[in-house]
Amino acid sequence: MKFVNRFEKIQIVREQEKVEAITHYEHSMKQFEKVAEELYELLKKKETLQADQEQKLLVGYSVQEMRQQQLFLQHLDKSIEFYQKEVVKARQKMNWNAEKVKEKNMEVKKVECLVDKGFAAFTQNQAALEAKEMDEISTQFFANRALK
Repeated sequence: MKFVNRFEKIQIVREQEKVEAITHYEHSMKQFEKVAEELYELLKKKETLQADQEQKLLVGYSVQEMRQQQLFLQHLDKSIEFYQKEVVKARQKMNWNAEKVKEKNMEVKKVECLVDKGFAAFTQNQAALEAKEMDEISTQFFANRALK
């Protein structure tokens, strides 16, 4: 007798959901990395600009140039603030997707556990049937032997 997996369709669906959740997680992780790298570049640019500004203050430079740099720094600060918010959103989305992957993985494990229990019951049942058949064969063998 062959083992019939009653949970095969459920197992396939759960595996597909798990793969889909992993794909969403990987996508959100890439988005997070992209936004975080952009924020890093802006912060690096701001740091470089401020160092240049301090260097020029020591040497001296025009008021017009100073105003332009201040305006650029203000714009840069607004961009940094925007990307900080985007990083927080991307991190939350990535963490949410990571939780979904954990949930889907647990669901897959539950179905696998049910399949394993079903297979264990099947093998135990098969062993009992084989033992019963062996008992019948030996009983017939001894019954035939006693008649002769």
